[in-house]
Amino acid sequence: MKTRTVTLAAAVLASLAVCAAVSAKQPPALPKGLPAFGPDKPLPAPNVVTETLPNGLTVWIVPRPGFPKVEATVVVRGGSAADPKELPGVSELLASALKEGTAKRTSKQIAEEMQALGGTIDASNGADATFVSADALASGAATLIEIVADVVLNPSFPKGEVELVKANALEGLKADESQPEFAVEKAFRNAVYGDHPYHVARPTEESIGKVTPDVLQAEHARRFRPERALLVVAGALDPAAVKPAIRKAFSGWKGTGPEPAAVRPATPVPWWSSTARARCSPRSGSAGRR
Repeated sequence: MKTRTVTLAAAVLASLAVCAAVSAKQPPALPKGLPAFGPDKPLPAPNVVTETLPNGLTVWIVPRPGFPKVEATVVVRGGSAADPKELPGVSELLASALKEGTAKRTSKQIAEEMQALGGTIDASNGADATFVSADALASGAATLIEIVADVVLNPSFPKGEVELVKANALEGLKADESQPEFAVEKAFRNAVYGDHPYHVARPTEESIGKVTPDVLQAEHARRFRPERALLVVAGALDPAAVKPAIRKAFSGWKGTGPEPAAVRPATPVPWWSSTARARCSPRSGSAGRR
C-alpha cells in the first residue's frame, strides 16, 4: 500500500511538472511584417430625440443612418407579474392575440400590409412588460407607425383567432412539459420566488381554458395605457418627418378602466436555504406551480 501511494504521488508530481513546463513556454511570436494596430475608433452615441405626448406617451426617436430600415417598438408596463392570480400566464396569450385583428384590419390584412412594407410585426411579453415590435423599409415609416398604433390601440380579438391562439398555447405547454428543462425552470422559480408572480413560467392548462375575447379585451384595457408606455422608433429616418406621423397615430390613445396594481417587490430566497429546498419538495405542492 505504501509503495502504491508513493508511486501515485510521484506520478502526480510529474504531471504537475509537465503542466508547469508547458505553461511556462512563451506564446509563439507573430509573423514579421504585420501592419500595426490602428487607433481605436470612438463608439458613436445615438442622438435620441425625446418627446412626451399630451396623453403621457413617452417617445424616443433614434436616427441611425445607413441601411434603409426602420423599427418601431411599443413597450407597455405590465407583463406576466401583473396577471390576475386566477389567470396565470394570460399576458402570454394577450401578446399572441394582439396582432390577430383590429377594428380596421384582419390578421391577413396586417400580414399583407407588413409584407408590402418589406417588414414584419410581432408581439411578446416578459415578466414586467409587453412588447409590440415591427420593422419595415424606411420609405414606409409613416405606414409602419400607423399599423403599430392600430395593433396597440385597437385589437379586436376575433373569436376564431383567440381559439387558435389558445390551441397553440396548449400545444406549446405540452411540448414544454415533455422537456426536463421546463421542470428545472419551474423548480428554480418556485424555489427562488415562492408565491410571488415571478414564479409563473407559462400559463396553465386551466388558465388557457378560461381565456375568452372578453377576458383579453379587459386585460388590454387595464394594461395598455399611454402613460405606462414607451414608443421607440429607430433607423434611417428624419425625426422632423416622423414626429407628425407619431402624433397622428398615437395622440388619440387614452387609458380606460383601472390600471394594474403595482407588483410587490420580489424577495428572492438563496437557492441553498432550507426555505428554497422546502419549496422545491414534491410534498410541499409548490413544485407543481407553473
